[in-house]
Amino acid sequence: MNLLFVVYRELNPGVGITKKIHAQCRALTENGYKVDLHYYKRLDNGDFNSYINEREYENYGKGRLAIRLKTILNRKNILQYIIDHKIEVVYIRYEFMADYAFLYFLRLLKQQKVSIVMEIPTYPYDDELKPKGFVSRLYNRIEKHCRKKMYKYVDRVLTYSDDEFIFKIPTIRVSNGIDFNKIPIKTSFPSSDNVNFIGVANLGFWHGYDRLIRGIKNYLDKDNTMPIHFHLVGNGDVAYKKELIELVDELALKDYVTFHGNMEGDELTMLFENTHLAIGSLGRHRSGITNLKSLKNVEYAARGIPFIYSENDANFDDKKYILKVSANESPINVDELISFYLSNKWDSNDIRGSIEQRLSWKTQMEKVVQSICEIGDSK
Repeated sequence: MNLLFVVYRELNPGVGITKKIHAQCRALTENGYKVDLHYYKRLDNGDFNSYINEREYENYGKGRLAIRLKTILNRKNILQYIIDHKIEVVYIRYEFMADYAFLYFLRLLKQQKVSIVMEIPTYPYDDELKPKGFVSRLYNRIEKHCRKKMYKYVDRVLTYSDDEFIFKIPTIRVSNGIDFNKIPIKTSFPSSDNVNFIGVANLGFWHGYDRLIRGIKNYLDKDNTMPIHFHLVGNGDVAYKKELIELVDELALKDYVTFHGNMEGDELTMLFENTHLAIGSLGRHRSGITNLKSLKNVEYAARGIPFIYSENDANFDDKKYILKVSANESPINVDELISFYLSNKWDSNDIRGSIEQRLSWKTQMEKVVQSICEIGDSK
């Protein structure tokens, strides 16, 4: 069966979302599909292009406004590719872009009798969107209006929440998975003479790393003797990262917090080798989310490192190697983190082994395959 995986974003090596999308495509291939991938890429000369697999499909030129308008209005342009390559399933990663052009594109797809699966990476998501300026607020209102009509065309919504229906569309409920072949396991834990924390994220305010930074300040103010350090890996939201850097400067914590930017491969693996405890999201309550099956939590478990978070995650809430902290704005109690780490002799193989069978992408995307078969049987 031929499937087109449609992504309306740039795919940049080393970024977690890019790795996830490629892993999902590989998993669908392992489940018997012929998968083509649509995505955007910005070239060195400034041009913004769409690609299908490694081949340029359309050039949108230069200029922020022109690119924005063209990428909205030209979504239907991949329709000919779908017809020519006899695509039977279109899998769309939803980037909060429901508008009249998108609805028209969905209607054209439905006329071709293809099955449409739409992944909503985070739900609910309204509190994550903070439109600024008249245009952004207007587009946000259009999105809220148009998404209510997607049920006419979309067959299933893939979600990491527990919702049975989203926008009146039946859901495929999955967990974030992992490609275990791409994630090396931690081989040992360093000496406990000090404790190093690591947080790896495409930064957003919902990660709540400011809570840990304030907690580090409180810990140091009490004249504790255990040396600690927080390694923060990733970029993401420029404004939030700037806020974190300014907070570290304000609290005089430059010797205790390091901003590494994006890292991958052996460099990232070595940092994990020298780290004791990983930090998941500490601020999902800021975006109105209580329950989440976080990809970051799965990645930490695949590495074989204990970790903390503040949301409810059915994949890990009962595991001994996680510590749940409060879902509020209070600074993180660093003494509690250190005590948690020192309370056990951690085994990376046990941590990874607890998820290896059930949280591979191949296992999770099998649910998509089964649901597509049900769609076909009902047509």
